Amino acid sequence: MSNGVKKDTTEYILFPMGIYYIGDLAYVIKNKNWNKFVDKMENSPRLRNGKGKCVYNKHEFWWHETFWGHGNTIVEDNLKNEYTIVTDSLGICPIEMVERKFKKETEKCYILAFTEDFYVRYDCGIFEFGDIIINSMM
Repeated sequence: MSNGVKKDTTEYILFPMGIYYIGDLAYVIKNKNWNKFVDKMENSPRLRNGKGKCVYNKHEFWWHETFWGHGNTIVEDNLKNEYTIVTDSLGICPIEMVERKFKKETEKCYILAFTEDFYVRYDCGIFEFGDIIINSMM
């Protein structure tokens, strides 16, 4: 579809319990590693067939484009946490994958300890990270 609208739906992807970063993955990867990381994203099973996780430095992560493609905007989840979006995508990764410190005032994200295994999914602009729901159509 033109204008970058992402209306597709992904399957539910299971993640194990643990501490996770939720937000724009641009804020977790060091600049010097960004091209390697983007290569992992662009060659991900999800882009090839709509299914699966990506792997970066032995850590599994998941991501999807936002509905419109915002470029530097803030969206809110169902718990009123804010997320800064600069790459027109949101994702989730284990906290161990975070390579750099992010600026809490301008690079908003959410760090959450999941005490049980959980699912992630994208459905026509709605991201689900366990019980966290983010509407990227706003």
